[in-house]
Amino acid sequence: MTNTIDYRESAIKKIEDYLKGAITDTEASDWALDVLTKAKDLEKISLSVLSAIQCLADLHDAGKSWCPSQDELRRWKAELEKES
Repeated sequence: MTNTIDYRESAIKKIEDYLKGAITDTEASDWALDVLTKAKDLEKISLSVLSAIQCLADLHDAGKSWCPSQDELRRWKAELEKES
């Protein structure tokens, strides 16, 4: 992944997959944490895309009050789709 569009599309896909039950909260979180810790171009990623990726990363705390709800994930997905 090298630009905001790639990250945006990947985040939308991860959210969709998670909401469909195709991937687990751990898989979604692991992907997001990988992006946040290994991406060399975070400064080029839009704030909304980074926020959505952070929301996915927070899924590692399933059951905690700060863990994003499915509604919150749907809102981020809609926000990212508007920017496409």
